[in-house]
Amino acid sequence: MPDSINHIYRLDDIFSGQKFHFKIETQTYAVMPEGEGWPIPMDQAHTHDYSEIMIILGGTGKHYVDDSIYDLAPGDIFVINGTVSHAISDIENLTVCNINYDPSEILTQCSELRALSGFNAMFLYGLTSKSKDFVNTIRLNKEELSWLKLKLELIERDFIDKKIGFETLIFGELLTILVKLSRVATDLKVLEFSPKLRLYDSVEYIKSHYRDKISITELAAKAHLSLNQFSKVFKENFMMTPKEYIIQYRTKQAANDLLESDLSITQVAFKHGFTDGNYFTKVLKRLKGCTPKEYRGRGLSSYKG
Repeated sequence: MPDSINHIYRLDDIFSGQKFHFKIETQTYAVMPEGEGWPIPMDQAHTHDYSEIMIILGGTGKHYVDDSIYDLAPGDIFVINGTVSHAISDIENLTVCNINYDPSEILTQCSELRALSGFNAMFLYGLTSKSKDFVNTIRLNKEELSWLKLKLELIERDFIDKKIGFETLIFGELLTILVKLSRVATDLKVLEFSPKLRLYDSVEYIKSHYRDKISITELAAKAHLSLNQFSKVFKENFMMTPKEYIIQYRTKQAANDLLESDLSITQVAFKHGFTDGNYFTKVLKRLKGCTPKEYRGRGLSSYKG
């Protein structure tokens, strides 16, 4: 994979004017085409600020994802999130379907998806983890791939016809595909094979209970990992300890509240799990270089820890 990335695709450019932020496209390539276009040659790797499901419907090739190389075969599914750079090469009669979408919009419309461990593993991991060495991928069997092909044909037909309500209909079909792939990921025991993916239940628990006192031992149990293994895997993927993650998440929520409410600094601190207003001040100053009073006074639009 080359060091430089020549293409960065933006959500607003790809989905301009659409009711829902998604796009689907299926193409077949006998060999690698010359010039620009998709697939991108490996010396023109690209990233995007939206998510992409890459479905291999036929043929072969190689998929370069950051520093990893994957041999492509029919039924391969790749989910590319955020800053991951990727490219295709060595194509032979490759038929690929790309579904580009805004994951935040998916969750806004259907938050119940978070209840599916396979969805968390396949479609959310790259959005919450800071690890660069993880690629969300599974391989469908022939029956599953046939089902998916039929769904894609329905979506593309509606996309072409553009009858009234077609975007809503396609969005519903996309949710069906996401649920199906999530179930496949669960059935393949992806969560059991990769300790990294077991972190999801723990991370979701932190987000739901960050105001409370959280035991690291309890988090490890939710991930079905020993305390030592949980701490090691967590730090490898989030570049911080579980305790640091909890503190930063509390601080993020509290900092947002400073901008959105008229509560006193002490009230904000207590509301978001800090038992000491002075400690909240110390943490915020370490992370953002300013006190809560200064932060609120500057009117910063968001907190990015």
